[in-house]
Amino acid sequence: MYRVVPEQVAQLKPFFSARPPANAPMLQAFFEHRAPGHAYVNDVRAPTACVVAVHHRFVFFGGEVSPHFHEAALRELRRTQTLQVVAPARGSRLPRRPVPDAEVHRVEFYRRPDPDRARVRAIQRASAALGEVRRIDATLFNRCAWRDEIIHLLGSAREFLMHGIGYAMLVDGQIAAEAYGCLWTRDRVELAAVTHREYRGRGYATAVCAHLIDTCEAVGFETYWSCDADNDASLHLATKLGYDDPRDYRLLRYERASVAAAPVLV
Repeated sequence: MYRVVPEQVAQLKPFFSARPPANAPMLQAFFEHRAPGHAYVNDVRAPTACVVAVHHRFVFFGGEVSPHFHEAALRELRRTQTLQVVAPARGSRLPRRPVPDAEVHRVEFYRRPDPDRARVRAIQRASAALGEVRRIDATLFNRCAWRDEIIHLLGSAREFLMHGIGYAMLVDGQIAAEAYGCLWTRDRVELAAVTHREYRGRGYATAVCAHLIDTCEAVGFETYWSCDADNDASLHLATKLGYDDPRDYRLLRYERASVAAAPVLV
């Protein structure tokens, strides 16, 4: 297994063109140098397969992946990090080894047909009486529930404040819900949202997401939504916001292995 230098990662795109993976915006962000990670190929002169680890833990396999390459790559990557392998929906063939420690069924939405953003603008008007929706700035970010999660994803608060975008719903001065544009490509942004427990079920997340979508799509970015398949609240929210054509996929979790159990490949 041979590591690919950052200047050459774009050459790996053809490995994913025949079978575009789930959660493609994350992979695309890596290829555009907008998300950290690293990549390896199975042969330095004439590679036929590759593996990409975005944010060093979300793993994508591309090309003609042999069982040996699949097992060897995971054995090496697990030396330093718990992994989440992005995999097709249940029923698709995957190498048998190693067996994942856990499996999460996910749903993703690429389409949000909403001419002139009429749906999200109607939501904004209807939710005006719920509270105050504010763009997240440095002061507000320090109060947000997902501050540490966003910093972990993007690398620093400065990176989010310079290149990300978020909205918060304030009710009586308290943050009730947050929505983030947390992963960007050249033409698409992945969204994430959370409602604080005591404020759930009142439409606050719908309101902040509508503001975020309106802002992103107004400047030409399509939006992307994904969630666990058993997260009924998130699936319902996606539908309210206008997303359709859901697609299933899986995250296969592999816990970090001990160094003794996973020797370095040469």
